[in-house]
Amino acid sequence: MNAESAERDAELAERDSACPGRTPAFLRAPASRSAFSASGLYTDAMTSDFESVKSAWLAELRKQKQWAEHAAGQVPDEKLHQAIAPGTNPVSVIMKHLAGSLRSRFTEFLTTDGEKDWRNRDHEFVVGHEPREELMAIWNRGWDAVLGSVEALTKEDMARTVTIRSEPHTIPLAVTRAIAHCAYHTGQIMLVSRILAGSEHWKWATIAPGRSEEFREQMAQRFQT
Repeated sequence: MNAESAERDAELAERDSACPGRTPAFLRAPASRSAFSASGLYTDAMTSDFESVKSAWLAELRKQKQWAEHAAGQVPDEKLHQAIAPGTNPVSVIMKHLAGSLRSRFTEFLTTDGEKDWRNRDHEFVVGHEPREELMAIWNRGWDAVLGSVEALTKEDMARTVTIRSEPHTIPLAVTRAIAHCAYHTGQIMLVSRILAGSEHWKWATIAPGRSEEFREQMAQRFQT
């Protein structure tokens, strides 16, 4: 990347950081592509923005996985399949459902429909008796599929379209939809796990109650020094 390319990347990043709600440059069309495509600036800027977006997707996915595992790991084995109230799902069911969705969506992500013929979604909600080791194997298969597929995406793939139950999705939309789905069920896993494990000895993955100001000061010291 030449000096002009680096300057252009910095300009795009500065604009995006100044406007948190602004669509990243990689996802929006430039005002004039021809203005800097001849010198390679357009290609370099697009590549830089793409890598930033992909890195953010992967970081968020890994965080959701870590939080869910941190919570479920505090639930006694005998309570993994226990619902907290009628009509609710136990931790094991939520984990199986999320894993099944991710495995279906991201197996052959770019070339096949995201709702695979071999997926039995209804069965994911049946309460079973899987030991923790088997449950984690199911869980990891789903996460291996999404993390591997997102990691393998290239800048050229962003122009492609995939389908979920025949409905067309851009690549950014399909990945963002999956991240939102992960966050929704991760929140469920964390809440149900804390209820089942008990709050007295709960190890918080997020900011513990009454520790907000302390955490803010820690972050300030970390990033302002």
